Amino acid sequence: MPHLDSMIAILLRWSKHDLKTSIFMLLSQVYPILIATASSIGSGNLSFDAHYAVAVTASPITIYLVYSSFRAVFRCPNILFKKLTSSKAVVLYLELLLPLLWLFVNLMTSFYAKAFRDSALC
Repeated sequence: MPHLDSMIAILLRWSKHDLKTSIFMLLSQVYPILIATASSIGSGNLSFDAHYAVAVTASPITIYLVYSSFRAVFRCPNILFKKLTSSKAVVLYLELLLPLLWLFVNLMTSFYAKAFRDSALC
């Protein structure tokens, strides 16, 4: 549901409440998907759903969170981090790690011949 994710990003942007719970709920869904995919790559039991895992986790809301984290690092005006009342450093580091995980999973699923269980290259 891409439209719903876009709406959630808009709601986070204009919310007047602390966003910590919403952000951690999102991260508690994104990180297990990426970690399980990376673990499957390591064990060689990966199906062709790995690209789907990256596509699902790179939703508009996570892109917005990563974008806001980069703005916070470079000390640009940032509404998201102004609304966070606590755990700013944790959110910042977790969000800055996401592009690296996306890149790792994408590269491994695209170029590592033994990543897939049924690969013709194994």
